Amino acid sequence: MLSPSSSARSDEPRTGEHIRPAGEEAAAGEVTIRRGTLLNPAHIALAAVCGHDTLPVLRAPRVSLLLTGDEVIEYGLPESGQVRDTFGPQLPQLVTMLGGRMDVVRRLSDRYEDVVAALSTDATDETSIAMSSGDVLITTGGTGRSEADHLRQALEDMDAEMLINGIAMRPGHPTMLARLPDGRLLVALPGNPLAAMMAVFTVLSPLLDGLRGAPLSPERHVLAGVDIEPLPGRTRLVPCRIANGRAVPSTYFRSGMLRGIADADAIMVIPEAGCTKDEAVTALPLPWTVNEPPAH
Repeated sequence: MLSPSSSARSDEPRTGEHIRPAGEEAAAGEVTIRRGTLLNPAHIALAAVCGHDTLPVLRAPRVSLLLTGDEVIEYGLPESGQVRDTFGPQLPQLVTMLGGRMDVVRRLSDRYEDVVAALSTDATDETSIAMSSGDVLITTGGTGRSEADHLRQALEDMDAEMLINGIAMRPGHPTMLARLPDGRLLVALPGNPLAAMMAVFTVLSPLLDGLRGAPLSPERHVLAGVDIEPLPGRTRLVPCRIANGRAVPSTYFRSGMLRGIADADAIMVIPEAGCTKDEAVTALPLPWTVNEPPAH
């Protein structure tokens, strides 16, 4: 039989003292971590306390990247008829920031046969096999309707299911989303760099959220800092800076420009009717600014 130590109070222990009763924190059958929760270290500890050795989770979506464009160069300054690659350096990191796991990055020539082979599951080399085994395939460029753009024809010929065939927005209107015959989802980004980024935020980001079970982000709004003219038939996505509580659109907003988004706080979503100063408009957060502390 145990006896109190010399440092114990004369009435110690009282009934129930120094005891953690069963069910004090959670009753039997009570839900402590709800389905769809993005797990953090505290959730893992709570699960362990509740006696769980493993948890069923959704893994990060596996993403492969297919870069097209015979005119694209990876190093140095482009000469006449060439453009510098902007997708290879940024998209893998951006996909990771959006919750995906980058598997394979491959460059592709602008030949119809090569495009079909790259999308097909009839792969023979190791790179092609790896590209056909993920959840999402991202392509860059080739979404137009010129003789040099083969992606649409390739998707049609392989009986892909077209889910989104263009969006009434600027920039980024030739964006596509398709389901390949093997079940993979293909996000086709336009070749212009800012247009592609707008497609990332409007199509790729919510797609990756859905695949990993993340909740929809709450809609955010900003006050327009200036009057903006209508653009019939098109919603405009414009990088902006937030100054004195109002969104000031960047002057670098064209589809091939990157300075505006590099310096932006958010993306203004301007309806086709335009907007007036101090009118509330939807704003898309940028993944690299979401967790930044507020400016003082």
